Amino acid sequence: MPAPLSTLSPYVQVKTNSATCSVCCDDFGKPLSFSKGAVRKHVESVKHITNVKGLKKLKKSEFAQKPKHTRPIVEDDADEEAPALNFGETSSLVPKPALPPVSLQEFLTVFNCLTPPHDAPDDLFEDCLTQYRPTSDQLNGASDDESQSELGDFRFGSDSEEEDDPPSHASSSSANPPQYPTHWQPNPSADEWFPYASFAMYLADILFSSRRLHFSREQMWAILEFARATGGQNIPRLSTLRKTQEKLKVRIGDPTQRHVSPSGTAFYVNKISETLKQDMANPHLRPHMNFLPHIEGKHMSQAWHGQKMTHLKSNIDSVLTPYLRVNDRIYYVNELVRRKNDYFLPLRWITYGPSKELCAIGHQATETASGLVINTKEKVTLRVSTFLESFPEMQRRGAVPVFSGAARDFRAKMPHPLREVAGSRPVYSIPLIIFMDDVSGNTSKQWNKHWSCYLSNAALPREVLQAEYNVRFVSTSPHATPAELMHGIRSSIDQEYYGMRPKPVKLLTSVWKLPYNRDRYKRLRIMFLLRKADSNGAYRSAQEIEDILKVEIATARKIGHLNPLLDMEGLCVDIHLDTPTEILHTILLGVVKYFWAQSVFVLEKDKKLTILESRLASVNTAGLDIPELNAAYICQYRGSLIGRHFKAIVQVMPFVVYDLFAGNAHLINAWLLLGRMTSLLWYTEIEDIDTYTNELRHLIDDFLLVTASCSPSIMLLKPKFHFLVHLADYIQRFGPALLFSTERFESFNGVFRAASTHSNRQAPSRDIARRFANTERAKHICSGGFWKEGKQWVRASPAVLSYPAKSPVFSKLIGIPKVNRDAPGSVHTRANAKATLWLKHVQGVGAAHLEAPGGAKDYYTAAVSLVSQSGDTVKPGSDILLRDQSFGHVRSIFVHRLTNGSTVDYVLIERYTLDEQKHPLLDMPVVSRSSIVAYVPAMEVECLVNLQHDCARSRRCECTKVTYEIQERERTSKKLLRVNHSDQVWFIVNIHALHNSLRLRRAIPPRLHSRKVLSLDKERIFENAVEKLAASKAEKTRIAAAKKAAKTMVNDATENAGNGSEGLAEPATANEEPEVNEEPTAIEEPTAPAPTTKASSRKRKNTTAESSVKSHLAQKQRK
Repeated sequence: MPAPLSTLSPYVQVKTNSATCSVCCDDFGKPLSFSKGAVRKHVESVKHITNVKGLKKLKKSEFAQKPKHTRPIVEDDADEEAPALNFGETSSLVPKPALPPVSLQEFLTVFNCLTPPHDAPDDLFEDCLTQYRPTSDQLNGASDDESQSELGDFRFGSDSEEEDDPPSHASSSSANPPQYPTHWQPNPSADEWFPYASFAMYLADILFSSRRLHFSREQMWAILEFARATGGQNIPRLSTLRKTQEKLKVRIGDPTQRHVSPSGTAFYVNKISETLKQDMANPHLRPHMNFLPHIEGKHMSQAWHGQKMTHLKSNIDSVLTPYLRVNDRIYYVNELVRRKNDYFLPLRWITYGPSKELCAIGHQATETASGLVINTKEKVTLRVSTFLESFPEMQRRGAVPVFSGAARDFRAKMPHPLREVAGSRPVYSIPLIIFMDDVSGNTSKQWNKHWSCYLSNAALPREVLQAEYNVRFVSTSPHATPAELMHGIRSSIDQEYYGMRPKPVKLLTSVWKLPYNRDRYKRLRIMFLLRKADSNGAYRSAQEIEDILKVEIATARKIGHLNPLLDMEGLCVDIHLDTPTEILHTILLGVVKYFWAQSVFVLEKDKKLTILESRLASVNTAGLDIPELNAAYICQYRGSLIGRHFKAIVQVMPFVVYDLFAGNAHLINAWLLLGRMTSLLWYTEIEDIDTYTNELRHLIDDFLLVTASCSPSIMLLKPKFHFLVHLADYIQRFGPALLFSTERFESFNGVFRAASTHSNRQAPSRDIARRFANTERAKHICSGGFWKEGKQWVRASPAVLSYPAKSPVFSKLIGIPKVNRDAPGSVHTRANAKATLWLKHVQGVGAAHLEAPGGAKDYYTAAVSLVSQSGDTVKPGSDILLRDQSFGHVRSIFVHRLTNGSTVDYVLIERYTLDEQKHPLLDMPVVSRSSIVAYVPAMEVECLVNLQHDCARSRRCECTKVTYEIQERERTSKKLLRVNHSDQVWFIVNIHALHNSLRLRRAIPPRLHSRKVLSLDKERIFENAVEKLAASKAEKTRIAAAKKAAKTMVNDATENAGNGSEGLAEPATANEEPEVNEEPTAIEEPTAPAPTTKASSRKRKNTTAESSVKSHLAQKQRK
């Protein structure tokens, strides 16, 4: 009789229908569960026997340890070491949160607005994050330490996201799997690498979920096989890894959903709601998110400083954050509050000043004999600290005043509908920036067009927003049009935020959307519609109503084309005002590109292109935060440059073409205006918005006048010149132009192409969406993000969170921004740097006359570099700006080692003298070396600056310096000409530099930084432009008429030739001899070749054509 199941192994606990093994674990590190009938098979398995032997061996050796960690949940208050993000420690870069600080438990209540508890009757997001419990059917997968080969699980040549089902024909290696030497390792504790089963599974998931590094299925299999063959421990099979990834994606939230457009095009969208959930649940991002408008005088640096959110006349109150919590008292907009002597009706929450004092914009209310009267004629701003009682508090004690007849409409809106729905949970409005553009899905030159959408969370500060870490994928399709994709995005939002139920829908967040189509943005806010069923109509379920409306909408859209962005009147969106000009394509790839083409055309015509190349190669790029210019490439491929080339060219162009445009002063003026305008548009913050916009408008006006002087026709052909006129208004409305720039999205196209490369092209939209969903899931886990399991918010274990900080390689794979741990003022020395006495140290840098900063016996060590206050790396030879607003040239950086062991860092500089007059031609400040050498503390270095040699002063800097071309890291015998500067005294301060432009402007007196007024006669320019256009049109008309006349002459000649041939065909008379039918000879006497010109070529072509026609007609007649 067989032994009872419960006695087979002390590690197996047998229940009614199932069993659990405490020595073996499943994919997620939990005790392995299986059916009751499989107990005997499991106890006799090799895996169980090996684990039991290993455990006994550890017990005998007294090496057994308790689990190091328990699964982290929100009740734990211990600080855990998480990966430090670049934007998580720099409090000076980003404003403090507008809301008061809260505890961890209160902080996590924010997530309830996105995923309510399971027992909530109406959840905004249907909870798909239930705690995973493996079933018996799911236990058939291979375990982590299984060494069976996966070659049979591969479909070679297919990289789609299908499941790893084995092919019908198994290879021979599957029957006899290779046995690799491994060292036994006990299974890790259930929670040590939570939510992963083992350390190897964790690393494999990070490696194969990287944004920038994608692998095909064959490559992933080969890597895992290599790790297993070299003795790796607990190396998972690829199928096991794929199953683990899918399970984790379900637990955290699978965002990918299918969408069909009204025209029938199918594609996939990653739901925006899941993106918001991850951002709100990310402890590195949530503290930086700002949900309220902010006014700080005329200063502007963030999206919430724009006048769309802050202006009193802006009709946007209904789409901003309606909720505010102060001192455990919750306020909502459109709810009456009591003050000391009166009442107030808040319409908008807003913060003021550097301290972000909470205020409210609304209407004052006063009590009269007829009831409460609300003064709707004006809006006032009051401090929230003056509020004594909220509307619910007045209701509870029966103290709500009676409203007058004119104010009863306000009373009908109280309390706010979201108060009952949300309860005590916060309700935030989150702005989103959505980018749409076409991009190739191939890395090769073959164009594989995909329309793709990405998004960024605009509630984050600009410093955080610019990081690639915060760019999210939304959707892509090679088949759908941009309007169809936008329809899918709108539908994705509608499913989450619009209600089609008789009862109010639980909507706990509000969203703005800045969709971008090509070079345009539109800003919209998803409203909350609380709809009620018609009590007189027939009963229909919510699904029936939704299906009927979908059919009606689809039928209506078949009649005509409806842009999904136009029906936004109720969303406080004006499609024209909320479509800001994008500076990447309008400035760099627009007007800068046009003037570059015009300039190289003029220089090539004048045989000066080689001079331009030599000067570009000699230009100083230090302080511009760009690499050295590849002048040979720029000039050779001058018609195929990209944005980064134009971004460098616009900063240095005036210094290399100052004397190359002989007789064309407007062209050099255009480059001077372009440089100033580009520098102004790349400001990261604006100190005075009124002064800024006035200066920008004057710059644009003068630039357009100069453009009209150079080429008036281009202003009619290229609409980007017109877009410049609206830039100042858009900056006032939305903030600095960098906020709605698309450079970060264009850079993200590389990530998209990497995700698209390994698709088998059968379902590209689905495969790419799933790949990005998996990438975001892994990033969320490793960044310390929370997710909900059951009724608890959990996160990864401390071991998982701390590992990326220890491994820069895997930190980069995840996409965590690199942390700059060097504090301002810190210096770097060589590892084996020798300390010397003062006199020996300064003799090599020409400063022997200086007195030592310390005693005669102190030692000094030369340093390699230092970090300035702006974060720049300063080296000997750099030009710098000091805190006292003076300029200097770095000769040496050294460390003073005191006798007590402490150190002081210094910079040895040669000071510059700022000239009283600006450069007469280039209109920029000028400095000269003063031969005054001094040392200053390293903390006094503000930033790097870009100085260019004043070649235009003496005009003696010729391209006579000979260098040799470097190829394959070797110097060749090919000579290159570079600029040989006549002196090293006079330099021009490059105020066109985009890097540190604000610091540079503060250091230069306004009279030297201001722009000289150009003597432009607007009326005369307009008259000349009209004359040029008229003359050009007349010339084109004349040429067209001449071509038409020539064509008519050819046709007439052809017809005459045909008529002549018919006359020759008449019968011959008796006195006439019959015509001899001879073929025309094709051989002619050779003649000396004549110079070939376009006119002679056209003449020969026409003559040949006419003779061919005549010959053809003659032959036809003879036949």
